[in-house]
Amino acid sequence: MKIHYSNATQEIIGVICVIMSMVLGLTGASLFAKPLFALVSAPGTTAIRLIFSTIILIIIWRPWRNLPSRKEWLTIFLYGISIVGMNLFFYMSIERIPFGISLALEFSGPLSLALFASRSAKDFLWILFAVVGITLLLPVTKISADIDIMGVIFAFIAGFFWASYIVLCKKIGSGTIHNGIAVALGVLIAALLALPMGVIYVGSAFFSWRIILLGSSLALFSSALPYTLEMIAMKKLPVKTIGIIMSLDPVVGALSGFIFLGEILSFPQLLAIVLVICASIGSTWSNRQSLAPEITP
Repeated sequence: MKIHYSNATQEIIGVICVIMSMVLGLTGASLFAKPLFALVSAPGTTAIRLIFSTIILIIIWRPWRNLPSRKEWLTIFLYGISIVGMNLFFYMSIERIPFGISLALEFSGPLSLALFASRSAKDFLWILFAVVGITLLLPVTKISADIDIMGVIFAFIAGFFWASYIVLCKKIGSGTIHNGIAVALGVLIAALLALPMGVIYVGSAFFSWRIILLGSSLALFSSALPYTLEMIAMKKLPVKTIGIIMSLDPVVGALSGFIFLGEILSFPQLLAIVLVICASIGSTWSNRQSLAPEITP
C-alpha cells in the first residue's frame, strides 16, 4: 500500500534531505577526501570515490530491474559527465585553497542559473553582491585573498559542472525513472569516465586496506547518500527552496574546514562568503514564481 503525504509533509522531508545532503557531503570531504589527496592526489581520489559509490548504489538500487528508455539514457549520460566534472575540479580546487573559499567560488555556477532567470531590475543588486563577493576572493586587489590561482580556476570549472548537474538532476527528477536508479546509473557512468584516472594515479594501491576504508567512507558520505537525498528533494521541493537552502553551502564548508581541518579564514574572506550567500538567496527568492514547479505527490 502506497502512503500519500500532504504537500507540507513532503516539503519538510525535502528540506531535511537537502540539509542532510549538504552536511554529509562536506563532512565526508573534510574527513576522508583530504587524507586521500596525500595518498593518490585529487584525480585519484575522484576515481576512488566514484568507483566505490557505484558499488554501493548498485547494491542498494539494483538498476537492472528498471532500465531507462533510450531518450532518458542521453540525459543520464550527461548527468554522469556533470558528476565526474563537478567532483574532479572541486577536489583539485580544495587541494589548493580552503574549503569555504572554494565553495563560494564554485557557487558561481548555481548562482548564474538563478541570475540568468532574472526578471526585475532589483536583481542587479544580487549581481553586484555576487561580483563584489567573488572579487574579494580573487587575488586581484590588496584586500583580496592571497590564494592559489589554479585553485580558483578549478573552483569556477566545478561551478559550471555544478550548474549542469542541477539542471540535469531536475530534468531526471521530473521524469518517470526511479530516483535511486537514475542516481546509480549516473554515478556508474561517472565512474567509468574516471576509471583511467584511477589506473594512472592509484594503480595497485587501490587494493590497500587504508584506501578501501577511506574510499568507501568517502563514497558513502559524499556521493551515495547526498546524491540520493538530492534527487528525492528535487521531487518534493520547489527550486526556490532548494536554492535558498543550498546557498548556505559555503558556510557549511567553512565550518567543516575549520572544525576538521583547522582552516581559518580572514575577515575579507568571510565577508565575501556572506555576500555570495546574500546574492544567492536574493536572486533565488526573486525568481521563485518562475522557477517553482508543482510538488509531486
